[in-house]
Amino acid sequence: MLKLNYDKMINPKYESIINRSQIDLDNNCPFPNGAIVSLAKIFKGEPNGERLSTSSRLVFEIDDLISQTRWHIGQAILISKIYNLTKETSEDDKQFKSIPYHLLLGLREYYSDPEKMICIDYSERRPGGFTFANWIYHLMIDNSIMRSISVLDRIGYLLCLAADIKYEKYYFRSHKLVKVHQKLKLPETQILFEMTKRKIYDFILKYRDNLSHSKKEWIELSAMNPVESYRESNGQIVIKEKHLWSESDLFALANGTYHFLVEALNHCSSVCEKVYNV
Repeated sequence: MLKLNYDKMINPKYESIINRSQIDLDNNCPFPNGAIVSLAKIFKGEPNGERLSTSSRLVFEIDDLISQTRWHIGQAILISKIYNLTKETSEDDKQFKSIPYHLLLGLREYYSDPEKMICIDYSERRPGGFTFANWIYHLMIDNSIMRSISVLDRIGYLLCLAADIKYEKYYFRSHKLVKVHQKLKLPETQILFEMTKRKIYDFILKYRDNLSHSKKEWIELSAMNPVESYRESNGQIVIKEKHLWSESDLFALANGTYHFLVEALNHCSSVCEKVYNV
């Protein structure tokens, strides 16, 4: 039977880096404890009625999902401090940047082990030359954004319950929150409705929708950035350019998304205080 030495799962030599990473996380993405506590007090105990009971559950889920979001961002910060994500790839690795998708997949058994997913050293190379550290950093950012949007949709649900508006599905979207504002007519509901129309939120949703349904983004520092190419009827090969994200680009997106949800949560808390007369 496999025995794990849990004392060794976090190398003690990283203790100072872990502490600095926690400080950076707290500075960049502070936990919205005030709003969470306020909402918890509104829906404390055993609420009477399905409306209040559902609201109580949503607050619990929001609290957990925000912690999950911060954990993923914190792991990205930690990885960026331990590993050099900005290190240039070798000349051999750079050749992967111009290879079409179908060739990369067909040839990868000759240059990597695509099945390997668990390693001790995140500086180890994955298929295409980029490291596990770069790959996991991007994964953590994407996961944080997915969870942030999950929080926002639950905020939308809370607001609809506060306005006593029923939908089959609940989202943090303009066509939902305009109804909330028309019903409650509060300054905060006006702000929340306007938030759904901000360019940053539209960008966040498009990033998530592309990731979920059609097209993932690629990090600039990954050696494998396969090109999308096709041949026209005249035989000419067309190569489509794509945007590559830097480490700082990805962190800025995750950070901006997190601050957007915190702003929405604070306004939601204020709305609930007024509606439920707390």
